[in-house]
Amino acid sequence: MNNVNSEELGRVVASAIASYLQPNTQRQGRTEVNSASTSSTTSSATAARGQLGNAISRLGPSNVGNTCTNTNTSVPRRETQIRLPTRYQTFPSTPASSGNSSSTKRRTTGSIGKTKTWSKDVVCLPGCGNGELAAFFSIPRGQARAKLTEDGLVGKIRIVSTWTPRQVAIEITSIFGRQFVIGENGLLDYDYLSLVPGTKRLRIPNVSTSFTWNGQEVASLAGQGCLYILAKSELVKNDEDAVFQVDLNDEEHIPPQLQLSENAEIETASRSESLSSTLTASRNASNETLQRVEVEIWGSALSESHRSYVSLLDDDCLSDDSDDILLHAALEESARETVVPCQSIKDILKGHINGVMSPEEGRNYVNVRRGHVLEDAVAKIQKKKFNPKLPISVKFADDEGNSEGAVDTGGPTREFFRLVTKEMFRKSSMFGGADHGNKVLIHNIQARTKGLYKSYGMLLALSLCNGGNACHCLNESVYDFLVHGEDGKVLPTIDDIPDHESKTILLKVQGTKKEEEFLELTRQDDLLDLLNACGYSAQPSFGDKDKLLSMLTRYFVLDKPRSALEQFKEGLEVLGILHVMKRYPKEFEQLFCFQATKLTAFMLQTLFSTTYSPSGSNCRAKEELIVMHWRDVLQDCEAGEARVSLEDVLIFATGADVIPPCGFEPPPSATFWADVRPRGNTCANTICLPTWPAKESVSFEEFKDYFEDGILNSPGFQRA
Repeated sequence: MNNVNSEELGRVVASAIASYLQPNTQRQGRTEVNSASTSSTTSSATAARGQLGNAISRLGPSNVGNTCTNTNTSVPRRETQIRLPTRYQTFPSTPASSGNSSSTKRRTTGSIGKTKTWSKDVVCLPGCGNGELAAFFSIPRGQARAKLTEDGLVGKIRIVSTWTPRQVAIEITSIFGRQFVIGENGLLDYDYLSLVPGTKRLRIPNVSTSFTWNGQEVASLAGQGCLYILAKSELVKNDEDAVFQVDLNDEEHIPPQLQLSENAEIETASRSESLSSTLTASRNASNETLQRVEVEIWGSALSESHRSYVSLLDDDCLSDDSDDILLHAALEESARETVVPCQSIKDILKGHINGVMSPEEGRNYVNVRRGHVLEDAVAKIQKKKFNPKLPISVKFADDEGNSEGAVDTGGPTREFFRLVTKEMFRKSSMFGGADHGNKVLIHNIQARTKGLYKSYGMLLALSLCNGGNACHCLNESVYDFLVHGEDGKVLPTIDDIPDHESKTILLKVQGTKKEEEFLELTRQDDLLDLLNACGYSAQPSFGDKDKLLSMLTRYFVLDKPRSALEQFKEGLEVLGILHVMKRYPKEFEQLFCFQATKLTAFMLQTLFSTTYSPSGSNCRAKEELIVMHWRDVLQDCEAGEARVSLEDVLIFATGADVIPPCGFEPPPSATFWADVRPRGNTCANTICLPTWPAKESVSFEEFKDYFEDGILNSPGFQRA
């Protein structure tokens, strides 16, 4: 068989393919039947395959691959197969170099299967301690970026799409943990920042309560640029690095004023004359330039590192003398303005209520029985027509089903939520712990099936958004888990375990001082049964005693009731309460966890403003005597020398046993009425002190006896 070189073979193959793909020139018009076209196509394909087959047969099996240096004929050769494209295969209509081709795009991410990785610059803005966060933050550029780099707040991060939020946090902590003195097992507390479209500013993005910052979301947030985060803790710096000074020693907590550094004051003074003459014209003519001079105020307790950051503005702002003048003008205006103080729980909650409640759309009218208040409350909020965004108007009914007649302007609602919370934590089988506080959740399968844990969490959220209080009795480790989840740092103790038998066993283990005592306990059936119930199968050792106790304690307090805790969190997510708790955990802790502080006589005296008759009138002297007796009664209540407590007095006048976080509306007041017993109006938050009209003077003993009797014999509301 004659040899055929590769060039000749290439020409033959190309000719065959071209003949195969050549359009049918013999095809008639579009009106011809499809059979003719099909026949022509078949003939063309047959001819092409024939040419190609002839070319291959001329090569022969001994001549294929004749250019190879290895000519060992003992090795069988694989049959050469050439696959022609089908007739209907499509080819790209655009060149390979077209911009639309995916093959020419520069890939910025690496991928392993479905896992993607990104390499990003990450910039950490220093926190402001306990100060209030600004709504927007300037993007650090120029000297500001250089200052952050010098402080170790600029780095590189590798992000993997499959990472969990905790893995991302660990990676970020590995970059900036040393700058903020984070412990070995600690995590940096921070917020992500997003770019405001069309501006050079950043802000904390608004996300839903179920949103998680996993690797994919964090990379998406950074986009094609840097990843910006805002640390919640301060970066400790030397005093010499400070540009502004803040006086934090004000005993009256008056918001401090920003002060310029000494050099800035001297320079400002030297320019004061020229500045005063040009400032007016510059403000009107250069508003656009002034907008670039953004000095962010982050609260009354500004950190030194952040003050250094805000003092280093965009390079464009320092480009010429006119901009320099405007810069000093903006700094002087900022120095004259009062720094926004740290937000109180009252301000936080009021702002949140204004954002989620819709009082203009109507009300939820709730009818309940005082003796079955929790049962009725759960039934009402589980109705489909119940809208949590509408304010609640409560109307009590007595046991006979008659209305008590109180018109709800706030007092009945506060009384309703106080009774609901009391019954929820003291009488239900879903919470355990001391009566005064330190409550933990107990897993109740029937309650969980009915969704009661969610309903109870929802009732607490509704209480906070309707002028009521939270529970003031949750265990700290339970609250920490609700807010931080698995990242919580507050560990439960053995005393927090609600089950008395399990607590007793663990206390015995904790009390062992010698290995022999410990091993003796581990051989007892009650401890073995407890370990089996917890799923602990290893042989306990004396060296791991503390670790074992910690694991078992967490199991009983947090792990065993986990499904109940998750359902309880779902209820707190109503009206976004759980979200704001996570944003301000320390502030809300005082509303949910047990606080040892109690009401005092002085607090009630200050809370109630007294309305007297005009000076010199016949009633004024008698009213002053009554007020003196009333304040003495409050002191006896505080000392435990009365039949009623200060909480009873507050309930009698307002319907609440503690002062709500948002305060009372209207403010509580003390007035007078012609009787021998007091009268409370919880709708107006008023206590009416008796003036004893039949007597010119009344002794303290008489006043106290009738005052206590009036409170103890008025379980319901008075007429509004």
